Amino acid sequence: MLFKSKAKDTFTRLRKQRDFHRLAHKQVLADKTKQSAAVTQLNQEKTELNATIAALEKRLQNVQKELVVAKLKDTSSKKPPPTSTTTPASLSRSTRPVIPSIKDVKLREWKMHIQNAMQVSR
Repeated sequence: MLFKSKAKDTFTRLRKQRDFHRLAHKQVLADKTKQSAAVTQLNQEKTELNATIAALEKRLQNVQKELVVAKLKDTSSKKPPPTSTTTPASLSRSTRPVIPSIKDVKLREWKMHIQNAMQVSR
């Protein structure tokens, strides 16, 4: 009798282990199926997105080309400035800009300072 109950306990324990591992295996198979479906869906989305990216890149290149052409047309439609045969060295003194020296600037500042001081003292 003791042997029979011990064998029955062992059998139930082994059956529980078998059922546990069978359920775990079924869960693994279900997860695998779910993951493979997700991978195929992601691959499909990837191909769609790659096609969209390629179309957008083509549009971008076309727009950039149009911008360059428009800029070239704009610059070609403007009249170029008349070329001068005179060089800056040959310009007369009256047309060259006069750059005051530091001494002239300081003198002008002192004159303004003195004029302001005289107006305040009146």
